[in-house]
Amino acid sequence: MKTRRLLLLLSIAFIFSRCSSPNSVTSSGPSVLQVYNTLSGTGTFFTSEYQKSGSPTEALGKLEEWLRTQDGVGTVDDMDSAYAYITMKSGLVSTINVEELDANGIAIVRGGLPKGDGANLQAFGKRATNEIKNKKVLIYAPEYSSFYSSGELQKILDRFSSSGVGFDVTVLKDGQATPDQVNHFSEYGFVIIDTHGMPDRFKTGGVLQLSGLPVTEQNILDDIDHDESPGTSEKIKDQLLAFGKTFKVQGPKVDTQHLSFWVTSKLLRTTPSLSGTVVFGNMCYSGWILSQYTSPSTGKTYTIQNPIQPAFLSLNPITYYAYTRNVPPGASRVVPNEFAKAMEDSVVRRLCDDLDSTGIAHLSVDGLEHVDLDDPQNGLWGDLYLRQYGKKNYSYVGCPDSLVDDRDGHVYKTVCIGSQTWMAENLAYDLPGSICYDNDPNNCTTYGKLYSWPQIMQGASATNAYPSGVRGICPKGWHVPSAAEWDTLIRTLGGTQVAGGAMKAVSSLWKSPNTSATNSSGFSALPGGFWLGSQNNPFTNLGLTADFGTTTEVNQSPTPLEYNVTYWNSAASPGNISETIKLSCRCVEDK
Repeated sequence: MKTRRLLLLLSIAFIFSRCSSPNSVTSSGPSVLQVYNTLSGTGTFFTSEYQKSGSPTEALGKLEEWLRTQDGVGTVDDMDSAYAYITMKSGLVSTINVEELDANGIAIVRGGLPKGDGANLQAFGKRATNEIKNKKVLIYAPEYSSFYSSGELQKILDRFSSSGVGFDVTVLKDGQATPDQVNHFSEYGFVIIDTHGMPDRFKTGGVLQLSGLPVTEQNILDDIDHDESPGTSEKIKDQLLAFGKTFKVQGPKVDTQHLSFWVTSKLLRTTPSLSGTVVFGNMCYSGWILSQYTSPSTGKTYTIQNPIQPAFLSLNPITYYAYTRNVPPGASRVVPNEFAKAMEDSVVRRLCDDLDSTGIAHLSVDGLEHVDLDDPQNGLWGDLYLRQYGKKNYSYVGCPDSLVDDRDGHVYKTVCIGSQTWMAENLAYDLPGSICYDNDPNNCTTYGKLYSWPQIMQGASATNAYPSGVRGICPKGWHVPSAAEWDTLIRTLGGTQVAGGAMKAVSSLWKSPNTSATNSSGFSALPGGFWLGSQNNPFTNLGLTADFGTTTEVNQSPTPLEYNVTYWNSAASPGNISETIKLSCRCVEDK
Protein backbone atom coordinates (compact mmCIF):
# COMPACT_ATOMS: atom_id res chain seq x y z
CA MET A 1 0.00 0.00 0.00
CA LYS A 2 1.20 3.52 -0.70
CA THR A 3 3.09 5.06 2.24
CA ARG A 4 0.84 7.40 4.21
CA ARG A 5 2.11 10.53 5.97
CA LEU A 6 -0.43 10.18 8.70
CA LEU A 7 -0.49 9.52 12.39
CA LEU A 8 -1.50 6.01 13.32
CA LEU A 9 -3.61 4.34 15.90
CA LEU A 10 -3.11 0.61 16.31
CA SER A 11 -6.03 -0.92 18.18
CA ILE A 12 -5.46 -4.55 19.02
CA ALA A 13 -8.64 -6.01 20.41
CA PHE A 14 -8.10 -9.54 21.63
CA ILE A 15 -11.48 -11.15 21.98
CA PHE A 16 -11.92 -14.40 23.80
CA SER A 17 -14.25 -17.19 22.86
CA ARG A 18 -14.51 -20.91 23.49
CA CYS A 19 -13.69 -23.30 20.69
CA SER A 20 -15.81 -26.36 20.11
CA SER A 21 -12.77 -28.49 19.25
CA PRO A 22 -12.05 -31.02 22.03
CA ASN A 23 -8.29 -30.43 21.87
CA SER A 24 -8.54 -26.66 22.23
CA VAL A 25 -10.66 -26.21 25.34
CA THR A 26 -9.53 -27.13 28.82
CA SER A 27 -11.84 -27.99 31.64
CA SER A 28 -11.07 -24.69 33.35
CA GLY A 29 -11.93 -22.67 30.26
CA PRO A 30 -9.90 -20.09 28.35
CA SER A 31 -6.95 -18.40 30.04
CA VAL A 32 -6.88 -14.62 29.98
CA LEU A 33 -3.36 -14.69 31.36
CA GLN A 34 -2.03 -16.66 28.40
CA VAL A 35 -3.19 -14.00 25.95
CA TYR A 36 -1.96 -11.22 28.21
CA ASN A 37 1.54 -12.71 28.15
CA THR A 38 1.41 -13.20 24.37
CA LEU A 39 0.67 -9.50 23.84
CA SER A 40 3.63 -8.23 25.84
CA GLY A 41 5.80 -7.39 22.84
CA THR A 42 3.24 -6.53 20.16
CA GLY A 43 3.36 -2.75 20.55
CA THR A 44 7.13 -2.58 20.32
CA PHE A 45 7.17 -4.95 17.35
CA PHE A 46 4.54 -3.04 15.36
CA THR A 47 6.23 0.32 16.04
CA SER A 48 9.56 -1.01 14.82
CA GLU A 49 8.08 -2.43 11.61
CA TYR A 50 6.11 0.72 10.87
CA GLN A 51 9.20 2.90 11.29
CA LYS A 52 11.02 0.67 8.79
CA SER A 53 8.35 0.58 6.08
CA GLY A 54 6.13 3.61 6.68
CA SER A 55 3.20 1.40 5.78
CA PRO A 56 0.63 0.31 8.38
CA THR A 57 -0.45 -2.56 6.14
CA GLU A 58 3.09 -3.92 5.83
CA ALA A 59 3.67 -3.48 9.54
CA LEU A 60 0.47 -5.39 10.29
CA GLY A 61 1.57 -8.19 7.98
CA LYS A 62 4.92 -8.46 9.76
CA LEU A 63 3.13 -8.49 13.12
CA GLU A 64 0.94 -11.36 11.94
CA GLU A 65 4.03 -13.32 10.87
CA TRP A 66 5.63 -12.67 14.25
CA LEU A 67 2.55 -13.78 16.16
CA ARG A 68 2.53 -17.09 14.27
CA THR A 69 5.92 -17.87 15.84
CA GLN A 70 4.79 -17.24 19.41
CA ASP A 71 4.08 -20.00 21.90
CA GLY A 72 0.42 -20.64 22.39
CA VAL A 73 -0.64 -19.09 19.05
CA GLY A 74 -2.43 -21.52 16.72
CA THR A 75 -3.42 -19.62 13.55
CA VAL A 76 -3.46 -16.01 12.35
CA ASP A 77 -5.91 -15.29 9.48
CA ASP A 78 -6.20 -11.85 7.91
CA MET A 79 -9.76 -10.72 7.25
CA ASP A 80 -8.71 -7.64 5.25
CA SER A 81 -5.98 -5.02 5.22
CA ALA A 82 -7.13 -3.73 8.61
CA TYR A 83 -8.28 -6.75 10.62
CA ALA A 84 -6.94 -10.22 11.40
CA TYR A 85 -8.29 -13.11 13.43
CA ILE A 86 -5.93 -14.90 15.84
CA THR A 87 -6.77 -18.30 17.31
CA MET A 88 -4.77 -19.41 20.33
CA LYS A 89 -4.00 -23.09 20.83
CA SER A 90 -5.99 -22.86 24.04
CA GLY A 91 -9.08 -21.86 22.06
CA LEU A 92 -9.03 -18.10 22.62
CA VAL A 93 -9.93 -16.02 19.56
CA SER A 94 -8.59 -12.47 19.12
CA THR A 95 -8.56 -9.75 16.51
CA ILE A 96 -6.07 -7.08 15.43
CA ASN A 97 -7.32 -3.72 14.13
CA VAL A 98 -5.16 -1.01 12.54
CA GLU A 99 -6.64 2.49 12.50
CA GLU A 100 -5.13 5.52 10.77
CA LEU A 101 -5.49 9.09 12.05
CA ASP A 102 -5.09 12.33 10.18
CA ALA A 103 -2.81 15.14 11.34
CA ASN A 104 -5.45 16.28 13.83
CA GLY A 105 -5.72 12.88 15.48
CA ILE A 106 -9.08 12.00 13.89
CA ALA A 107 -9.69 8.58 12.37
CA ILE A 108 -9.68 8.37 8.60
CA VAL A 109 -11.83 5.27 8.76
CA ARG A 110 -13.54 3.11 11.33
CA GLY A 111 -11.17 0.40 10.24
CA GLY A 112 -8.20 0.50 7.87
CA LEU A 113 -9.29 1.33 4.32
CA PRO A 114 -9.05 4.78 2.70
CA LYS A 115 -12.10 7.00 2.85
CA GLY A 116 -14.58 7.05 -0.04
CA ASP A 117 -16.31 9.85 -1.90
CA GLY A 118 -18.99 10.72 0.63
CA ALA A 119 -22.74 10.77 0.04
CA ASN A 120 -25.63 13.00 -0.89
CA LEU A 121 -27.13 14.41 2.30
CA GLN A 122 -30.24 16.04 0.87
CA ALA A 123 -33.42 14.56 2.27
CA PHE A 124 -36.99 14.24 1.09
CA GLY A 125 -39.75 11.71 1.40
CA LYS A 126 -43.00 10.75 3.06
CA ARG A 127 -43.82 10.25 6.72
CA ALA A 128 -45.21 6.92 7.82
CA THR A 129 -48.42 6.17 9.65
CA ASN A 130 -46.84 4.63 12.76
CA GLU A 131 -45.23 6.99 15.22
CA ILE A 132 -42.02 6.28 17.13
CA LYS A 133 -43.35 7.09 20.58
CA ASN A 134 -40.13 7.14 22.61
CA LYS A 135 -38.29 10.43 22.07
CA LYS A 136 -35.25 9.43 24.15
CA VAL A 137 -32.08 9.17 22.05
CA LEU A 138 -28.77 7.51 22.95
CA ILE A 139 -25.52 8.21 21.13
CA TYR A 140 -23.21 5.42 22.28
CA ALA A 141 -19.72 6.65 21.36
CA PRO A 142 -16.88 4.60 22.87
CA GLU A 143 -14.52 6.03 20.21
CA TYR A 144 -15.75 9.61 20.47
CA SER A 145 -12.27 11.16 20.88
CA SER A 146 -10.82 9.60 17.71
CA PHE A 147 -13.97 9.68 15.54
CA TYR A 148 -15.08 13.30 15.97
CA SER A 149 -13.22 16.57 15.81
CA SER A 150 -14.32 19.51 17.94
CA GLY A 151 -17.91 20.55 17.27
CA GLU A 152 -18.73 17.76 14.80
CA LEU A 153 -21.07 15.77 17.01
CA GLN A 154 -22.63 19.02 18.22
CA LYS A 155 -24.06 19.48 14.71
CA ILE A 156 -25.96 16.23 15.15
CA LEU A 157 -27.18 17.33 18.57
CA ASP A 158 -28.34 20.63 17.08
CA ARG A 159 -30.46 18.71 14.56
CA PHE A 160 -32.21 16.91 17.39
CA SER A 161 -32.80 20.09 19.39
CA SER A 162 -34.09 22.12 16.42
CA SER A 163 -36.50 19.47 15.15
CA GLY A 164 -39.37 20.52 17.42
CA VAL A 165 -40.08 16.88 18.28
CA GLY A 166 -38.89 17.22 21.88
CA PHE A 167 -35.98 14.78 21.86
CA ASP A 168 -34.15 13.89 25.07
CA VAL A 169 -30.60 13.09 23.95
CA THR A 170 -27.95 11.27 26.00
CA VAL A 171 -24.36 11.06 24.75
CA LEU A 172 -22.02 8.48 26.29
CA LYS A 173 -18.46 9.38 25.32
CA ASP A 174 -15.39 7.15 25.50
CA GLY A 175 -15.27 5.43 28.91
CA GLN A 176 -18.87 6.39 29.69
CA ALA A 177 -20.03 3.88 27.06
CA THR A 178 -19.61 0.87 29.32
CA PRO A 179 -20.66 -2.71 28.52
CA ASP A 180 -23.54 -2.53 31.00
CA GLN A 181 -25.15 0.30 29.02
CA VAL A 182 -25.95 -2.14 26.21
CA ASN A 183 -28.60 -3.68 28.45
CA HIS A 184 -30.32 -0.26 28.51
CA PHE A 185 -30.61 0.26 24.73
CA SER A 186 -34.28 -0.75 24.95
CA GLU A 187 -35.01 2.32 27.09
CA TYR A 188 -34.45 4.58 24.07
CA GLY A 189 -36.39 5.19 20.88
CA PHE A 190 -33.24 5.75 18.83
CA VAL A 191 -29.74 4.36 19.48
CA ILE A 192 -26.68 5.32 17.42
CA ILE A 193 -23.64 3.09 18.01
CA ASP A 194 -20.44 4.95 17.05
CA THR A 195 -17.57 2.53 17.55
CA HIS A 196 -15.32 -0.14 16.04
CA GLY A 197 -17.04 -3.29 14.88
CA MET A 198 -16.32 -6.81 13.70
CA PRO A 199 -18.65 -9.33 12.05
CA ASP A 200 -19.72 -10.68 15.45
CA ARG A 201 -19.01 -7.92 18.02
CA PHE A 202 -18.43 -4.22 18.70
CA LYS A 203 -16.13 -2.32 21.03
CA THR A 204 -17.31 -0.58 24.21
CA GLY A 205 -15.63 2.13 26.25
CA GLY A 206 -15.12 -0.16 29.22
CA VAL A 207 -11.51 -0.33 30.39
CA LEU A 208 -9.53 -2.24 32.98
CA GLN A 209 -6.69 -0.76 34.97
CA LEU A 210 -4.64 -3.55 36.46
CA SER A 211 -3.97 -3.33 40.18
CA GLY A 212 -0.49 -3.49 41.61
CA LEU A 213 -0.98 -7.15 42.45
CA PRO A 214 0.92 -9.88 40.58
CA VAL A 215 -0.56 -10.48 37.13
CA THR A 216 -2.40 -13.75 37.58
CA GLU A 217 -5.53 -15.17 36.04
CA GLN A 218 -7.57 -14.56 39.18
CA ASN A 219 -6.22 -11.05 39.79
CA ILE A 220 -7.14 -10.01 36.23
CA LEU A 221 -10.68 -11.36 36.64
CA ASP A 222 -11.01 -9.64 40.02
CA ASP A 223 -9.93 -6.33 38.51
CA ILE A 224 -12.51 -6.72 35.75
CA ASP A 225 -15.32 -7.12 38.28
CA HIS A 226 -13.99 -4.21 40.33
CA ASP A 227 -13.63 -1.76 37.41
CA GLU A 228 -16.84 -2.68 35.60
CA SER A 229 -19.47 -4.46 37.67
CA PRO A 230 -19.72 -7.73 39.60
CA GLY A 231 -20.20 -10.63 37.22
CA THR A 232 -18.40 -9.05 34.27
CA SER A 233 -15.64 -11.66 34.42
CA GLU A 234 -18.24 -14.41 34.18
CA LYS A 235 -19.61 -12.78 31.04
CA ILE A 236 -16.13 -13.04 29.55
CA LYS A 237 -15.89 -16.71 30.43
CA ASP A 238 -19.36 -17.25 28.91
CA GLN A 239 -18.33 -15.36 25.74
CA LEU A 240 -20.92 -12.65 26.30
CA LEU A 241 -18.20 -10.04 26.54
CA ALA A 242 -14.83 -10.05 24.79
CA PHE A 243 -11.62 -8.92 26.43
CA GLY A 244 -8.96 -6.93 24.60
CA LYS A 245 -5.74 -4.94 24.63
CA THR A 246 -5.23 -1.66 22.76
CA PHE A 247 -2.04 0.04 21.55
CA LYS A 248 -2.00 3.59 20.22
CA VAL A 249 0.84 4.66 17.98
CA GLN A 250 1.44 8.33 17.25
CA GLY A 251 4.55 8.83 15.21
CA PRO A 252 7.35 6.84 16.87
CA LYS A 253 5.60 6.82 20.23
CA VAL A 254 3.60 3.79 21.35
CA ASP A 255 1.05 4.37 24.11
CA THR A 256 -0.03 1.15 25.78
CA GLN A 257 -3.72 1.39 26.56
CA HIS A 258 -5.86 -0.31 29.16
CA LEU A 259 -7.59 -3.60 28.61
CA SER A 260 -10.88 -3.10 26.78
CA PHE A 261 -14.20 -4.91 26.37
CA TRP A 262 -16.19 -5.87 23.29
CA VAL A 263 -19.87 -6.85 23.22
CA THR A 264 -20.38 -10.11 21.35
CA SER A 265 -23.42 -11.11 19.34
CA LYS A 266 -24.08 -13.73 21.97
CA LEU A 267 -24.56 -11.02 24.60
CA LEU A 268 -26.78 -9.00 22.26
CA ARG A 269 -29.19 -11.91 22.03
CA THR A 270 -29.65 -11.87 25.82
CA THR A 271 -30.52 -8.16 26.09
CA PRO A 272 -34.09 -6.77 26.30
CA SER A 273 -36.27 -6.53 23.20
CA LEU A 274 -35.78 -3.46 20.99
CA SER A 275 -39.33 -3.49 19.65
CA GLY A 276 -39.71 0.24 20.34
CA THR A 277 -36.22 1.25 19.18
CA VAL A 278 -34.50 2.33 15.97
CA VAL A 279 -30.83 1.20 15.95
CA PHE A 280 -28.04 2.55 13.74
CA GLY A 281 -24.93 0.38 13.80
CA ASN A 282 -22.57 3.12 12.66
CA MET A 283 -19.53 0.86 12.78
CA CYS A 284 -17.45 -1.47 10.65
CA TYR A 285 -19.09 -4.75 9.62
CA SER A 286 -22.45 -3.83 11.18
CA GLY A 287 -24.44 -5.48 8.37
CA TRP A 288 -22.52 -8.78 8.42
CA ILE A 289 -24.75 -11.81 7.99
CA LEU A 290 -22.48 -14.58 6.59
CA SER A 291 -21.63 -17.62 8.70
CA GLN A 292 -18.92 -18.77 6.26
CA TYR A 293 -16.48 -16.28 4.78
CA THR A 294 -13.60 -16.65 2.34
CA SER A 295 -10.98 -13.91 2.43
CA PRO A 296 -10.49 -12.48 -1.06
CA SER A 297 -6.84 -11.73 -0.30
CA THR A 298 -5.81 -15.13 1.06
CA GLY A 299 -8.52 -17.49 -0.18
CA LYS A 300 -8.91 -18.90 3.33
CA THR A 301 -12.39 -19.75 4.61
CA TYR A 302 -13.40 -19.36 8.22
CA THR A 303 -16.56 -19.31 10.30
CA ILE A 304 -18.42 -16.40 11.89
CA GLN A 305 -20.46 -18.32 14.44
CA ASN A 306 -22.83 -15.53 15.46
CA PRO A 307 -23.05 -12.70 12.89
CA ILE A 308 -23.87 -9.23 14.18
CA GLN A 309 -26.83 -8.31 11.92
CA PRO A 310 -28.99 -11.37 12.75
CA ALA A 311 -28.20 -10.82 16.42
CA PHE A 312 -29.61 -7.29 16.30
CA LEU A 313 -32.64 -8.41 14.29
CA SER A 314 -33.37 -11.13 16.85
CA LEU A 315 -34.27 -8.30 19.25
CA ASN A 316 -37.03 -7.15 16.87
CA PRO A 317 -36.04 -3.48 16.58
CA ILE A 318 -38.31 -1.07 14.72
CA THR A 319 -35.50 -0.93 12.20
CA TYR A 320 -31.74 -1.52 12.06
CA TYR A 321 -29.44 0.55 9.85
CA ALA A 322 -26.15 -1.11 8.94
CA TYR A 323 -23.40 -1.24 6.33
CA THR A 324 -23.14 -4.05 3.81
CA ARG A 325 -21.87 -4.80 0.33
CA ASN A 326 -23.28 -6.74 -2.58
CA VAL A 327 -20.33 -9.05 -3.25
CA PRO A 328 -20.48 -11.44 -1.59
CA PRO A 329 -24.11 -10.92 -0.54
CA GLY A 330 -24.43 -10.50 3.22
CA ALA A 331 -20.82 -9.43 3.74
CA SER A 332 -19.63 -6.04 4.95
CA ARG A 333 -16.33 -4.24 5.43
CA VAL A 334 -14.63 -1.39 7.25
CA VAL A 335 -16.31 2.01 7.00
CA PRO A 336 -14.56 5.26 6.02
CA ASN A 337 -15.03 7.65 8.91
CA GLU A 338 -16.17 10.53 6.71
CA PHE A 339 -18.80 8.28 5.13
CA ALA A 340 -19.93 7.11 8.57
CA LYS A 341 -20.33 10.71 9.76
CA ALA A 342 -22.16 11.66 6.57
CA MET A 343 -24.57 8.75 7.04
CA GLU A 344 -25.18 9.69 10.66
CA ASP A 345 -26.06 13.21 9.56
CA SER A 346 -28.31 11.91 6.79
CA VAL A 347 -30.26 9.42 8.93
CA VAL A 348 -30.71 11.92 11.75
CA ARG A 349 -31.79 14.62 9.30
CA ARG A 350 -34.42 12.40 7.71
CA LEU A 351 -35.84 10.94 10.91
CA CYS A 352 -35.64 14.05 13.07
CA ASP A 353 -35.39 17.21 11.02
CA ASP A 354 -37.48 16.40 7.94
CA LEU A 355 -39.62 13.96 9.98
CA ASP A 356 -39.41 11.33 7.25
CA SER A 357 -40.08 7.63 7.44
CA THR A 358 -37.72 4.85 8.47
CA GLY A 359 -38.45 3.45 5.02
CA ILE A 360 -36.40 6.15 3.28
CA ALA A 361 -33.86 7.34 5.87
CA HIS A 362 -31.15 5.18 4.25
CA LEU A 363 -31.80 6.57 0.77
CA SER A 364 -30.19 9.43 -1.12
CA VAL A 365 -32.16 12.26 -2.67
CA ASP A 366 -32.61 10.31 -5.89
CA GLY A 367 -34.21 7.41 -4.00
CA LEU A 368 -31.20 5.09 -4.24
CA GLU A 369 -29.26 3.53 -1.37
CA HIS A 370 -26.42 5.64 -0.03
CA VAL A 371 -23.18 4.16 -1.33
CA ASP A 372 -19.54 4.86 -0.56
CA LEU A 373 -17.63 4.62 -3.84
CA ASP A 374 -14.81 2.13 -3.48
CA ASP A 375 -11.20 3.30 -3.50
CA PRO A 376 -9.31 1.86 -6.53
CA GLN A 377 -6.62 0.49 -4.22
CA ASN A 378 -9.15 -1.71 -2.51
CA GLY A 379 -11.10 -3.26 -5.35
CA LEU A 380 -11.30 -6.55 -3.48
CA TRP A 381 -13.74 -5.17 -0.95
CA GLY A 382 -16.52 -3.74 -3.09
CA ASP A 383 -18.83 -0.73 -2.72
CA LEU A 384 -20.31 -0.18 0.72
CA TYR A 385 -24.03 0.54 1.15
CA LEU A 386 -26.08 1.88 4.04
CA ARG A 387 -29.08 -0.42 4.28
CA GLN A 388 -32.21 -0.77 6.38
CA TYR A 389 -33.43 -3.98 7.98
CA GLY A 390 -36.81 -4.03 9.66
CA LYS A 391 -40.06 -2.11 9.52
CA LYS A 392 -40.46 0.66 6.96
CA ASN A 393 -43.57 2.47 8.19
CA TYR A 394 -42.47 4.50 11.21
CA SER A 395 -41.61 8.16 11.74
CA TYR A 396 -41.14 10.41 14.76
CA VAL A 397 -44.22 12.44 13.95
CA GLY A 398 -46.89 9.99 12.89
CA CYS A 399 -48.96 10.81 9.85
CA PRO A 400 -52.71 11.06 10.51
CA ASP A 401 -54.82 9.34 7.88
CA SER A 402 -57.84 11.65 8.33
CA LEU A 403 -59.12 14.88 9.81
CA VAL A 404 -62.58 15.86 11.01
CA ASP A 405 -63.83 19.36 10.20
CA ASP A 406 -65.54 20.36 13.46
CA ARG A 407 -67.71 22.87 11.58
CA ASP A 408 -69.79 20.21 9.81
CA GLY A 409 -68.33 16.84 10.88
CA HIS A 410 -66.98 16.12 7.38
CA VAL A 411 -64.13 13.58 7.42
CA TYR A 412 -61.24 14.08 4.95
CA LYS A 413 -58.43 11.72 4.08
CA THR A 414 -54.95 13.13 4.72
CA VAL A 415 -51.41 12.28 3.54
CA CYS A 416 -47.90 13.15 4.73
CA ILE A 417 -45.48 14.17 2.00
CA GLY A 418 -42.04 15.14 3.24
CA SER A 419 -42.44 17.46 6.22
CA GLN A 420 -45.95 18.53 5.14
CA THR A 421 -49.35 16.99 5.87
CA TRP A 422 -51.93 17.63 3.15
CA MET A 423 -55.60 16.93 2.71
CA ALA A 424 -55.88 14.02 0.26
CA GLU A 425 -59.31 15.23 -0.85
CA ASN A 426 -60.64 18.59 -1.97
CA LEU A 427 -62.36 20.78 0.58
CA ALA A 428 -66.15 20.40 0.55
CA TYR A 429 -67.16 22.95 3.20
CA ASP A 430 -70.53 24.51 2.31
CA LEU A 431 -69.61 28.21 2.36
CA PRO A 432 -72.24 30.63 1.02
CA GLY A 433 -71.37 31.37 -2.62
CA SER A 434 -69.40 28.15 -3.14
CA ILE A 435 -70.69 25.86 -5.90
CA CYS A 436 -70.60 22.33 -7.27
CA TYR A 437 -69.38 21.75 -10.82
CA ASP A 438 -72.38 22.06 -13.16
CA ASN A 439 -74.40 22.80 -10.00
CA ASP A 440 -74.64 19.03 -9.56
CA PRO A 441 -74.42 17.88 -5.88
CA ASN A 442 -72.93 14.56 -7.06
CA ASN A 443 -69.90 16.46 -8.33
CA CYS A 444 -69.43 18.00 -4.88
CA THR A 445 -69.38 14.48 -3.44
CA THR A 446 -66.65 13.45 -5.88
CA TYR A 447 -64.61 16.63 -6.38
CA GLY A 448 -65.46 18.90 -3.45
CA LYS A 449 -66.70 22.46 -3.86
CA LEU A 450 -65.37 25.32 -5.97
CA TYR A 451 -64.39 28.63 -4.31
CA SER A 452 -63.33 32.09 -5.47
CA TRP A 453 -60.05 33.55 -4.15
CA PRO A 454 -61.80 35.94 -1.69
CA GLN A 455 -63.83 32.99 -0.36
CA ILE A 456 -60.65 30.95 0.13
CA MET A 457 -58.82 33.82 1.90
CA GLN A 458 -61.72 34.93 4.12
CA GLY A 459 -60.40 38.48 4.37
CA ALA A 460 -56.73 37.61 4.95
CA SER A 461 -53.97 39.44 3.07
CA ALA A 462 -52.03 37.75 0.30
CA THR A 463 -48.75 36.14 1.38
CA ASN A 464 -46.02 33.81 0.17
CA ALA A 465 -44.80 32.99 3.66
CA TYR A 466 -43.85 29.43 4.63
CA PRO A 467 -46.18 28.43 6.19
CA SER A 468 -48.74 30.92 4.97
CA GLY A 469 -50.41 31.42 8.36
CA VAL A 470 -53.76 31.94 6.61
CA ARG A 471 -56.49 29.70 7.96
CA GLY A 472 -58.96 31.15 5.48
CA ILE A 473 -61.64 28.63 4.57
CA CYS A 474 -59.76 25.65 6.08
CA PRO A 475 -60.72 23.62 9.18
CA LYS A 476 -59.25 24.53 12.57
CA GLY A 477 -55.59 23.52 12.77
CA TRP A 478 -55.17 23.71 9.00
CA HIS A 479 -54.37 26.52 6.58
CA VAL A 480 -54.45 27.54 2.92
CA PRO A 481 -51.03 26.84 1.37
CA SER A 482 -48.89 29.58 -0.10
CA ALA A 483 -47.05 29.21 -3.41
CA ALA A 484 -43.90 28.53 -1.36
CA GLU A 485 -45.62 25.56 0.25
CA TRP A 486 -46.79 24.27 -3.12
CA ASP A 487 -43.25 24.64 -4.45
CA THR A 488 -41.94 22.56 -1.54
CA LEU A 489 -44.46 19.83 -2.33
CA ILE A 490 -43.44 19.83 -5.99
CA ARG A 491 -39.70 19.68 -5.19
CA THR A 492 -40.34 16.84 -2.78
CA LEU A 493 -42.03 14.89 -5.56
CA GLY A 494 -39.14 15.35 -7.99
CA GLY A 495 -39.75 18.77 -9.55
CA THR A 496 -42.20 20.51 -11.85
CA GLN A 497 -41.85 18.12 -14.79
CA VAL A 498 -42.73 14.91 -12.92
CA ALA A 499 -44.60 15.91 -9.74
CA GLY A 500 -47.99 15.89 -11.48
CA GLY A 501 -47.72 12.17 -12.19
CA ALA A 502 -47.03 11.49 -8.53
CA MET A 503 -50.02 13.65 -7.52
CA LYS A 504 -52.71 12.44 -9.94
CA ALA A 505 -55.11 9.68 -8.91
CA VAL A 506 -55.12 6.62 -11.14
CA SER A 507 -58.78 6.97 -12.08
CA SER A 508 -61.08 6.82 -15.10
CA LEU A 509 -62.35 10.25 -14.03
CA TRP A 510 -59.25 11.60 -15.78
CA LYS A 511 -59.42 11.81 -19.55
CA SER A 512 -57.06 9.37 -21.28
CA PRO A 513 -54.07 9.14 -21.35
CA ASN A 514 -53.68 10.67 -17.84
CA THR A 515 -49.96 10.78 -18.58
CA SER A 516 -47.59 9.23 -15.99
CA ALA A 517 -50.28 9.08 -13.29
CA THR A 518 -49.11 6.90 -10.37
CA ASN A 519 -50.41 8.75 -7.28
CA SER A 520 -47.23 7.57 -5.57
CA SER A 521 -47.48 10.56 -3.23
CA GLY A 522 -51.03 9.73 -2.08
CA PHE A 523 -52.15 13.27 -2.97
CA SER A 524 -54.98 11.78 -5.09
CA ALA A 525 -55.67 14.77 -7.35
CA LEU A 526 -58.94 14.47 -9.32
CA PRO A 527 -59.88 16.60 -12.38
CA GLY A 528 -62.59 18.77 -10.81
CA GLY A 529 -62.26 21.61 -13.32
CA PHE A 530 -63.26 25.19 -12.42
CA TRP A 531 -65.92 27.89 -12.87
CA LEU A 532 -65.18 30.86 -15.17
CA GLY A 533 -68.27 32.86 -14.41
CA SER A 534 -69.21 33.57 -18.05
CA GLN A 535 -72.85 33.07 -18.99
CA ASN A 536 -72.06 31.08 -22.12
CA ASN A 537 -69.65 28.57 -20.62
CA PRO A 538 -69.43 28.95 -16.85
CA PHE A 539 -67.93 25.49 -16.12
CA THR A 540 -64.88 23.98 -17.85
CA ASN A 541 -62.12 21.34 -17.68
CA LEU A 542 -63.93 18.57 -15.80
CA GLY A 543 -61.85 15.45 -16.44
CA LEU A 544 -58.98 17.56 -17.80
CA THR A 545 -57.35 19.51 -14.98
CA ALA A 546 -57.15 19.79 -11.21
CA ASP A 547 -56.71 23.42 -10.11
CA PHE A 548 -56.01 24.58 -6.54
CA GLY A 549 -55.99 28.01 -4.91
CA THR A 550 -53.07 29.55 -2.97
CA THR A 551 -52.59 32.55 -0.66
CA THR A 552 -50.09 34.16 -3.05
CA GLU A 553 -50.48 36.93 -5.63
CA VAL A 554 -48.41 37.26 -8.81
CA ASN A 555 -45.49 39.64 -8.28
CA GLN A 556 -47.45 41.48 -5.57
CA SER A 557 -50.19 42.31 -8.08
CA PRO A 558 -53.89 41.65 -7.38
CA THR A 559 -53.72 38.49 -9.54
CA PRO A 560 -53.80 35.27 -7.49
CA LEU A 561 -51.66 32.23 -8.22
CA GLU A 562 -53.08 28.74 -8.57
CA TYR A 563 -51.42 25.35 -9.09
CA ASN A 564 -52.64 22.71 -11.50
CA VAL A 565 -52.03 19.23 -12.88
CA THR A 566 -53.39 18.03 -16.20
CA TYR A 567 -54.33 14.83 -18.04
CA TRP A 568 -51.96 15.43 -20.96
CA ASN A 569 -48.59 15.55 -19.16
CA SER A 570 -46.81 14.72 -15.88
CA ALA A 571 -46.15 18.30 -14.79
CA ALA A 572 -47.39 20.31 -11.82
CA SER A 573 -47.13 24.05 -12.34
CA PRO A 574 -48.44 27.47 -11.26
CA GLY A 575 -50.77 29.71 -13.25
CA ASN A 576 -52.53 33.06 -12.99
CA ILE A 577 -56.25 33.35 -12.31
CA SER A 578 -58.89 35.98 -11.81
CA GLU A 579 -60.19 36.57 -8.28
CA THR A 580 -63.66 35.61 -9.50
CA ILE A 581 -62.73 32.17 -10.87
CA LYS A 582 -63.89 29.40 -8.59
CA LEU A 583 -61.61 26.38 -8.16
CA SER A 584 -60.72 23.61 -5.73
CA CYS A 585 -58.94 24.05 -2.42
CA ARG A 586 -56.56 21.80 -0.49
CA CYS A 587 -55.43 22.61 3.06
CA VAL A 588 -52.15 21.91 4.89
CA GLU A 589 -51.85 21.02 8.57
CA ASP A 590 -50.44 23.67 10.92
CA LYS A 591 -47.10 22.82 12.60
